[in-house]
Amino acid sequence: MSKKHFVPMRYQSGKDAIDVFLWHCWPSYDFIFGLPSKSSRYYKSEAAFFQYRDTRARKIKCGFYVDKRELDILVKGFVMLSAAAFRESRRRSAKIANKEKP
Repeated sequence: MSKKHFVPMRYQSGKDAIDVFLWHCWPSYDFIFGLPSKSSRYYKSEAAFFQYRDTRARKIKCGFYVDKRELDILVKGFVMLSAAAFRESRRRSAKIANKEKP
């Protein structure tokens, strides 16, 4: 990543600021993805930030910083989950389609 990255938004998480790259909101929860900002104590040691919030209860369910190695493992795991979920949904759709035929 270049030194000058586009920051659409800055979010204050506790004492530390996060440069938000994706904030995806649903009616009952949201996901926040970002990088520690230069003013954050995690700026030099961590590569990324993730937070999952329950907006109905106004509580943070999960929030953590990860270094580059941990980030790579998380990405790999989510790619594997996505592929498995896609295969499973195709299997389920095929079963449903076969059952509906007379």
